[in-house]
Amino acid sequence: MKRYFSIIAILALAACAKDLVPDGGKDASLRTEALKARIATTKVEISDAGKFSWTAGDEIAVHRSVNGYETAVLTADGCFNVHLADGEARDGYAVYPASVVDADAAGLTVNLPAAYTIPKEGMGTYSPLPMVALNDPDSEDLLFHHLGGIIRLVLDTVPFETQQIVVNLGKKVTGSFVVADADTDAPYISLSAGAAEDIVYTLSSPVASTSDGFTLNIPVPLGDYESVSLKVYDRYGHLVEEKEESMCVSVGRADGYEVDSELKVDVSVIPLCLKLARKGTVSVENKLGLTMEYSLDNETWTSFSSDLSVELDKGGLIYFRGNNAAYSTGSHSSSTHIICSAKAYLYGNIMSLITPLPEDFSTLDVLTQDYTFNYLFYDEEGNPISPRIVNHPSLDFLLPAKTLSAYCYDHLFYLCGIDRIELPATTMAEGCYRQMFEYCRFVTAPVLPATTLAKACYDHMFEYNGLLVNAPELPARTLAEECYSGMFYHCTALQEAPELPVTELEPNCYHYMFNGCTSLTTTPSLPATTVPRNAYQGMFRGCSSLTTITDFPATTLGEFACQNMFEECTALESFPDFQVVNLENHCCAEMFLGCTSLVSAPALPATSLAPYCYRAMFKDCSSLNHLKAMFTTGYDISDSLTDWLSGVSETGTFEMNDAATYDPVADAGVPSTWTINRVTE
Repeated sequence: MKRYFSIIAILALAACAKDLVPDGGKDASLRTEALKARIATTKVEISDAGKFSWTAGDEIAVHRSVNGYETAVLTADGCFNVHLADGEARDGYAVYPASVVDADAAGLTVNLPAAYTIPKEGMGTYSPLPMVALNDPDSEDLLFHHLGGIIRLVLDTVPFETQQIVVNLGKKVTGSFVVADADTDAPYISLSAGAAEDIVYTLSSPVASTSDGFTLNIPVPLGDYESVSLKVYDRYGHLVEEKEESMCVSVGRADGYEVDSELKVDVSVIPLCLKLARKGTVSVENKLGLTMEYSLDNETWTSFSSDLSVELDKGGLIYFRGNNAAYSTGSHSSSTHIICSAKAYLYGNIMSLITPLPEDFSTLDVLTQDYTFNYLFYDEEGNPISPRIVNHPSLDFLLPAKTLSAYCYDHLFYLCGIDRIELPATTMAEGCYRQMFEYCRFVTAPVLPATTLAKACYDHMFEYNGLLVNAPELPARTLAEECYSGMFYHCTALQEAPELPVTELEPNCYHYMFNGCTSLTTTPSLPATTVPRNAYQGMFRGCSSLTTITDFPATTLGEFACQNMFEECTALESFPDFQVVNLENHCCAEMFLGCTSLVSAPALPATSLAPYCYRAMFKDCSSLNHLKAMFTTGYDISDSLTDWLSGVSETGTFEMNDAATYDPVADAGVPSTWTINRVTE
């Protein structure tokens, strides 16, 4: 936590002529004295966020021997008038600002406010530090000394909708104080007469988003200060943060100290919470009859074991907790659902559903039951344009588990507006993130730290995230079957694919991984030489902006390995050298189907075909006019090549192996209008 202290700069004020200040209707029978207020040159100026230089219209309290304190108006340079009756003299003290003086006190008593209203813009506040001067009747210059010091509290961040901050310095710093050492020319106030500890700062309007540089200038009496505690309340009076910082500050008269604090809500100890952005109903479909609890204030809890429906006003909160290891048995029809009828902000710790006490769920990081939270916020009737459950603007929703269980988060946020979250898990389980964020609103995907994957762990994880521009790094070097299947399916804004350096692939590992990523222009490097069953199937299908294939060193393809891999990649014009010599059933079927810009197909060096290996491989590639294929024999040449050149350019050249005995038109389906050439290599 960053913390620093600094003495605030020194101020010296220029003198002014002792001209009378216009009195605006004062009693003419009173004697008027023109006086000058000066700040001792050894003292301080409070700069941008707190004002200690005089401003025209500021008020000063001046004591008179008979009539007590008079409020006088200062000019910009500190000039003011005081009015005295016959036989009356100035005595005692003059105090700035006038608002802190207890006018009824026999001696000098000042009041340090317990509450301030401050503007939201700029996030600073004018919290004046009282100054006092001996009101010498023989002098026209009143030399003011500060009575105490300033602690300037800088909050690095302020939560969304903050409207009130309560500061407590561990001592009595507000209320009525009697000036000590009245016989000196530098009086000051001590802590002994303090009335209260809390200082309440209320913003004129709530914070619209997380804000930086929120500054509070806190006037304090002399003394040692060892800590500062903060309580932050939102516009509805809900406590959203409570925090304590150590300071170890000794405040002397006119000293200014700055404390820089990162105010961050510890959401790990907050139960799962929904805050309504407008009036609506929060419902729980408790299909398993689990015993759960809810609270409207995180203090009083009510248990329920059937369905629940609670109507809340705008700003209303509802917390959930329970003592259940899982909230589903594996399907949508047997899962607990939390549903909102109106927009609601989600924050807190999901582990409160497993164990109810903060000291327990704040440290829980292992899921033990399959399907633990699957479909929990599934919004079957949701709208991806205007989702109902969204992130709180500044408070996080935590999924702290580092060890996952099978399908634990399956469809967790389906059709929700989630756009940020941390996923610290390093131990994966089958299907753990399956379709977890379908139709969510990420621009940048969360970090995925796992290096060893499990079957289908990222299966269609970000499907239909139309705003996703930045994919996460994929550090895993040990893959699993279906691990990345459909991971970025129809992420239409994705501009760059993550690196995929693994050379040992698993069946279905990249199956439809980037299908429909219409902004993707370049493939990542694909260094594997052996591609197992379905591994690349549909991988870049429908990537209509794709123009560059980085490389393709594969020599052996398993069943369906590259089926539909580049289907409908309509901007693709060329392809790197094709080195595949070992083919399996359907391995290249429909691989370039509908690639209308592809002019020259890659050479196909395999000499022996497999069932349906090239079926519809170049179908509807309407610009294709050149192809070289070295096969001589095969399983059944007509089945292997069904429709492979249907819909290509009417004119073109086909190069066939000189050792081949098949008829290129009748057996291989080469257009009769193409030129046929025989080649030896």
